[in-house]
Amino acid sequence: MAAPDGSDHCRHRGFPDPADDKLERLIQAWARIHRDLLKADRHLFDVYCTATETARPLIRKHRSRMRLLIERVLDEGIATGKFDPRDREKAHAFISDAVYRFINPLTVRLDADVPQDILDQRLATMIRAILRALANGSV
Repeated sequence: MAAPDGSDHCRHRGFPDPADDKLERLIQAWARIHRDLLKADRHLFDVYCTATETARPLIRKHRSRMRLLIERVLDEGIATGKFDPRDREKAHAFISDAVYRFINPLTVRLDADVPQDILDQRLATMIRAILRALANGSV
């Protein structure tokens, strides 16, 4: 949503945060938390990976909460006209598939030796593709 003066700086002027910004920050934060934990405590991250592999109840609960967060932002984007997906469920699946490499602890661990700037560029590219696809209705 643009500010009354047409600028794109709604957040800084007290206007609600647009859904596309929220989705971008949510994905970036989710990916960053995984990378930070991997770097800070490899043993704990390995425990997290094992729990993910065995689909422990806590992991399933976490996935459900993350799905709910993404759905809320997606619904907000649809309601405000920021997103125009053809199919809401397919749009959610597209988001999950597009960022899987950055949010799944098993794939994050596989990329442990990839330089951070390369991973950041790849994630930024995927986020741009997601936002473009949601906005133009290609999913």
